[in-house]
Amino acid sequence: MSRSAVLYARISVATEQSVSVARQLESGRQYAAARRWKVVGEYVDRGVSATHVKPKDRGGWKALTDSPQPFDAVIVWKVDRLARRVMDFLQVDEELQRRGAAIVCVEQSLDLTTSEGRAFAQMLAVFGELETAATSERQAAARAYLLANGRSPGGLQPYGFRIIPNPNGPGRVRAQDPQRAPWTREMADRALRGDTIYSIVQWLDASDAPPPAYPRSRPHHWHFSMVNNLLQNPVLAGMYPCNPGRGGTGRGPEVLRGEDGNPVIGGDAIISTGEHDALVYALTHKGHHSAIKNNLRAKTSILLSGIITCAECGRSMVRSTSKKVPYFECRHCLTSVNRHRLLTYIEGRLLSERGRRPTYRLMWTVPNDATTSIKLAQIDSDLRTVALELTGEDADVEAIATKVAALKTARNSLKRRAKVRPVEKLVRSSRSLDEVWRMCVNDEQRQQIMADQIDKLTIARLRRRGGRAFREDRVTLTWRDTAVAVVPDGVSLDAAYAYIPEPSPWMSSRAAAELLTVPIMTIRNAAKRGDIQRRSAHRSYASLSRESVEQFGRTYIPPLSPAERADQRASAEWISITTAAELIGCHRYTVTRYLRRGAFKQRPVTGREPSLNRESVDKFATRWRADLNDRPWSGARRRVS
Repeated sequence: MSRSAVLYARISVATEQSVSVARQLESGRQYAAARRWKVVGEYVDRGVSATHVKPKDRGGWKALTDSPQPFDAVIVWKVDRLARRVMDFLQVDEELQRRGAAIVCVEQSLDLTTSEGRAFAQMLAVFGELETAATSERQAAARAYLLANGRSPGGLQPYGFRIIPNPNGPGRVRAQDPQRAPWTREMADRALRGDTIYSIVQWLDASDAPPPAYPRSRPHHWHFSMVNNLLQNPVLAGMYPCNPGRGGTGRGPEVLRGEDGNPVIGGDAIISTGEHDALVYALTHKGHHSAIKNNLRAKTSILLSGIITCAECGRSMVRSTSKKVPYFECRHCLTSVNRHRLLTYIEGRLLSERGRRPTYRLMWTVPNDATTSIKLAQIDSDLRTVALELTGEDADVEAIATKVAALKTARNSLKRRAKVRPVEKLVRSSRSLDEVWRMCVNDEQRQQIMADQIDKLTIARLRRRGGRAFREDRVTLTWRDTAVAVVPDGVSLDAAYAYIPEPSPWMSSRAAAELLTVPIMTIRNAAKRGDIQRRSAHRSYASLSRESVEQFGRTYIPPLSPAERADQRASAEWISITTAAELIGCHRYTVTRYLRRGAFKQRPVTGREPSLNRESVDKFATRWRADLNDRPWSGARRRVS
């Protein structure tokens, strides 16, 4: 009976042709054919180091051991293709022995089915481990020698540097890249002055900076981690990264140091060591604004911040986020409430209970000088109008800044020329509180209105510890009776709703249901049918087209109420089988059986339209009831009566 075998091949570097995977597999096939063994499988691990990755952690070897296909031998090219450490080899040999298989080496002519073969294989594994250790030591010594002599040991250089031939001797050295080094210096300057990493990435993309000179397998566009890692790289300060004995492939924190213990600084530094330390602190300190990626920060509104308190302990509740759901939380007693539901409730009460109150504007006036007062009021209005222009997407910041400076200069000039000192005075505006609320362009302005109107806002804790569900009975809201509604700065009252931002073209299912005052399942079913346009987006983002929702609302016919459906069935000329069964007082299958006998008049229909004539059903119902009354033994008589 012929034996069965599987082939296993491994390679660390794909460019090493002498021990390529194709050559290993071909040698294994020839070995099996010479012994008339049947090859039942081939397993390969590419780009996997036998020194750093154990056999059980390799994808190809794991697939081999998990295969249900029985085999008698595992053919490898050499022992070092399987393991370079003695312990790994022994574990593999023991695992295969439990399965009833053995390791066979092509080049070394080993048969591990015998004790002598296993002993000789263990000796080869020992020599392989010694060879690996000696190679690592030679590489470490060569690297230390090159670094000590100011030469480059090779490898990928950070942005702003390159490798050039050594002008003072053999080998190659590190030097600044004249094309990219100025951009690296500008990145460091921006980070040191307080710019975020995200803003630096945007600046690089907008400025058409030279892309990183990376291999084709790596991205050539700018992103957050690339800039963050570059600015923390000690190479920018002329240091030489040196982490002997450190596992893994990542860069460690240590650098090459001299006999005095200080870092060795080369002549190609772009920034000083002090600037490097400041950059590392700014980008790693938790309290610094550049340490957290911009799109990973919790984007929560400031509304009710500093106003809402806990009813249990009286402390202020803070904003927090869990799984992208914002909420208010008391850090002392863990009382929490859903922020979105609470804001909707408070806003509704504010506009319904105090929305018709008059509003007042703080304006500069000059007593007994109406002309100067009117000019000051006009300048204040122009300042608010110009400030609102900043909210536009295509706003010209430089031109707006020039306008603001000119208006402030004119206002200061009027104040100096006035004979009487100008004072700020509350002047009643022509807008009510709800109109001013809708004209606010940001949450800072709405927060100012809420802070002026709310005297006390407390949230009671649910019985279930940590519950965030919103209920109206948890909220205690008290208004300030003597509060004056002051128009926030930046709100222009000259043209109503002139600067109200356009609504988003996308909305959620809940918002669409509230807009059309229909159940949310109606909106979801319409989106499934295609009546409402829907985009592919994460569930936390709005996905329904506002235009298609409004179009659906104009054509949507609400379902009839139960009373309306009953009236419609009572007056309809054609009815369904179910309605006929209810009128007759029998099962719908009884109606179907008599329908086949021709007891009802029926019309041809398509789909689920009613098809039975009501008059014929009424006649049949009269005969049916009379027939039931003549059969006292029928159980249906009791049901009819």
